Amino acid sequence: MFIKRIIGMKISVFATILIVTLGFAISSYAQVQHTSMDLNGYIFKDAQTRDSLVTKFGEPDNYRSITTEFGKDEEYRFGQNAIRLTNNGIFNCFILNDNRFAIYTFAINGGIRVGDSVNKFLQLGFGTLQFVNAELYNFTYLSDFPLDIHHVNGIITSLQYCSSTI
Repeated sequence: MFIKRIIGMKISVFATILIVTLGFAISSYAQVQHTSMDLNGYIFKDAQTRDSLVTKFGEPDNYRSITTEFGKDEEYRFGQNAIRLTNNGIFNCFILNDNRFAIYTFAINGGIRVGDSVNKFLQLGFGTLQFVNAELYNFTYLSDFPLDIHHVNGIITSLQYCSSTI
């Protein structure tokens, strides 16, 4: 009887630990997805293919690629916007100059896009918005590379993010 009670307590403690651990894991995953910079709900995390980008964003208006000693470099143009990949599909950069695409769509309903107020970044509740000059802010969060926010009178005119130098 005593041994059954101890075994029952061990199982109960184990189940409690398991449930708490799973709760933290799910919460952490949701938090990372919620705060990760996305482009129209797409997070660039693995090597990309032309097919995966066309599936998500549609056929580009213009496409070009070159092969370097490090692999294929590609640029996809959608209107005044560009997505650049390097080294055989590794995300390098995006440049948004019109309101076709939004970033941080997981964090803010509708995301942030060209034409919005720079103050919309304050609604995120994370990251650092830093004044650079009269026409530029930097936003940093979870990256060594800042998002450049070009603006006129506080209205976003361009969003540019590069994960490394071009």
